[in-house]
Amino acid sequence: MNIDGSWNVGRRVAGFGAIIRDSDGLFVVALSGSFGDVSSPLLSKAMAVRVANAAAHHLAKVGLSLMQNCEWVGSPPSIVTYLLRNVCSSMLRDG
Repeated sequence: MNIDGSWNVGRRVAGFGAIIRDSDGLFVVALSGSFGDVSSPLLSKAMAVRVANAAAHHLAKVGLSLMQNCEWVGSPPSIVTYLLRNVCSSMLRDG
């Protein structure tokens, strides 16, 4: 997984991006977005990690109710797409 954040000092805006690849380095899923009123480049990096980890945390909660382990290869299952979309929307809304 690659996660990064960027910061525009003049606009006080942080951007974030995350790319997840499989064991062969092939694309699985990506996300990108921005936050307003960010005061430092370090905070932009922390927010990028928070977004990526929030989706993983929700997926881990789903795992608590599974009777067996699940693995997805090739394209993400709808639960991952749903989680990423909701996490991004929530983070953008709540800042």
